[in-house]
Amino acid sequence: MKYGNDVISRITHARDHGQEPLEREIRKAANEMIQSIPVEPSKIYETVVVGNPTMRDLFFGIPVEGLGEAPYNPFRKTAIYKNAEELGLAINPNAIVYGIPLISGFVGADCIGVVLATDLHKGPVIRVAIDIGTNTEIVIGNNEKMIATSCASGPAFEGVGIKWGVGGVGGAIKNVSIDEDLRVSYSTIGDLSPIGICGSGLIDLLASMLDRGIIDWRGRFTDERNEFVVVERDNPITFTEKDIDKLKLAKAAISLGIITLVKMYNLTLDEVNKLYLAGGFGNFIDIENAKKIGLLPDIELVRIEKVGNAALEGAREALLSKKRREDVDYISNNIEHISLESIQDFSYEYMKELSFKRYSPDSKQ
Repeated sequence: MKYGNDVISRITHARDHGQEPLEREIRKAANEMIQSIPVEPSKIYETVVVGNPTMRDLFFGIPVEGLGEAPYNPFRKTAIYKNAEELGLAINPNAIVYGIPLISGFVGADCIGVVLATDLHKGPVIRVAIDIGTNTEIVIGNNEKMIATSCASGPAFEGVGIKWGVGGVGGAIKNVSIDEDLRVSYSTIGDLSPIGICGSGLIDLLASMLDRGIIDWRGRFTDERNEFVVVERDNPITFTEKDIDKLKLAKAAISLGIITLVKMYNLTLDEVNKLYLAGGFGNFIDIENAKKIGLLPDIELVRIEKVGNAALEGAREALLSKKRREDVDYISNNIEHISLESIQDFSYEYMKELSFKRYSPDSKQ
């Protein structure tokens, strides 16, 4: 985090100041996690690494400068094999460290992990997997064809840039509801005193404010107020129009990514059999509220499945099974990557997604 909240900041730091400090930091963090495993580290003989392209390549000491400049190609997309001693990992020095391949400069090994864990590459039915984060990755496909893209959704849903935004830490407001009298109810992580609002709480707050008419379909307050008080106290926790604007940018990028991939597959949303919601953030959001603000498409709940940290599950499967590593190779060689910015009328379509269309005067809902 001290080198930047997002991958672009980290790439810039690596370019301007050298990437060795970032490499040391991520390996140090990995070693700290290894120490928490209830086994003698010298008896760990193999390790699998997934991550977005920047973090994977920083881990392995591969130059990341190219990821910050057009055409944003990684130095190396293919799988990586090194030994632990080369990387300074505190396990058996001869242990194999396997890095899962990348799909593109913005769609990484973590995305392949998600596809592997959900078996999206198997069977004839069309499914979509979404891993929401600073750089949201989306894949659509089946055993015949897969298309992936990334959305620069930014860190707003992780609380960054939001006045009272925080990560998913103790005291973060994780659930919010507003009753007909505009009274706010909330719960916090760990049932601690509130310190701010994390991503799941921000989605609930937006949806509740729309439902109660506190803001309109453009995200503007419907009365003279300039902020909404979530927690009354000497230093109140509030929510402003600037906060709403940042969240609109993030949700628009994700929404357009889903819409674009479905169109490129020559389908409608009704023809998508299942939508997998991956990642720690996706696991905690209220799906109905995410649909209300337009973050997720308005499809039946039965077709949306939370799959947790699917990237980690994919890494685990690749660690334990040679057959699953063959699947990794198949996936990496058979996913077509598209850049949303290259799509005709991208800017126009993006602007359309900035509003909360469900609450528009023209909406039939």
